Amino acid sequence: TGIVWECDNVFWAINSTANAFDRYDFAEPHLAGHWYHDDATIKRYQWDGNGPVRVADVPSNVIVEAGVLYVADSGNGRVISMALDAEGTPAGTFFSYEGLESDRIANAPLETVIDQAALAAEWGGSAVPSGLAVLDAETLVVANNASGHVSLVGLDGTIIRTIDTGVGAGIGGLTVFNGVIYFTHMTERRIYRLDVAAS
Repeated sequence: TGIVWECDNVFWAINSTANAFDRYDFAEPHLAGHWYHDDATIKRYQWDGNGPVRVADVPSNVIVEAGVLYVADSGNGRVISMALDAEGTPAGTFFSYEGLESDRIANAPLETVIDQAALAAEWGGSAVPSGLAVLDAETLVVANNASGHVSLVGLDGTIIRTIDTGVGAGIGGLTVFNGVIYFTHMTERRIYRLDVAAS
């Protein structure tokens, strides 16, 4: 339910149906809208009961920053991370959606940046993180699909600040450009701008 470019021809997809992270390394440049996946080498990272969980119709934003993959785990109400060079246990193979026999990796080290209890307490109820972006080298931006709150969270899980955007439930994707936050509202079909410095 989320996808991000790592480097070169490498992309990560959050496969919440399989409770997994799928890493695609394409042999040729994979341009926007390119549908041909059969030249990819795929690795699937899965966990025993601790992987990402899907919420229907809610995106799980994913970002790469300084060698770490960060994921808005909407179904578990948390933000999690995994080092890009994390090693797990080889767990056989599987056939990908494209029909490619691919490697499965089990139980690579997975960290919780901020958990459901902390986010629910900050947001005053249900925690369904969807939007996720990097504000600066030490700060993440996390948006709650269930309430419309946007929080600035340190990489150590400390909540720095929370803004009630007033748009209510429905925030989807989120990004940061030149220090300004932009997020989509899926119900209203709008894009909002949030200037943190002026809020």
